Amino acid sequence: LDLTVTNNGDGKVYYPNGRRNKDSINNVERIIADASDGDTMLITIEAANLDRAEQPFALYLTGCFGSQAFSGDAAPQGQPMDSKTKITIIACSVFGFLLILLIVCWVCDKRRQKKRRGARKAQPNPRNKPAQDNNEHHGATGRY
Repeated sequence: LDLTVTNNGDGKVYYPNGRRNKDSINNVERIIADASDGDTMLITIEAANLDRAEQPFALYLTGCFGSQAFSGDAAPQGQPMDSKTKITIIACSVFGFLLILLIVCWVCDKRRQKKRRGARKAQPNPRNKPAQDNNEHHGATGRY
């Protein structure tokens, strides 16, 4: 999909991502347009090379529209999200959350294991102690 914004007052066309023509590479496009009071802007979304008759898309607008601040989705009214899409979004969100939680737990477990290994290395191992000299406590003669 290709996004353009045209100022109907002076006819200037704004292209996405700071380009001088359409952006056929990126699927996320951003346009910053200069406008004066009373300017009317035409937002155009054109499709090329689609594999089906329709292509869902989202449009997000932010700025001042009609002397009113606005920020939000420009979703067409009367076209609610179908239940399959809602279920897919919820399932992906739950799966993503569980995946992140699993990764965090795995990293914490690895850190604990590393800390335990370091603590074990710091403590002397009784099996590796040198044998005690029996003559050490019995004086110079070595008698009992």
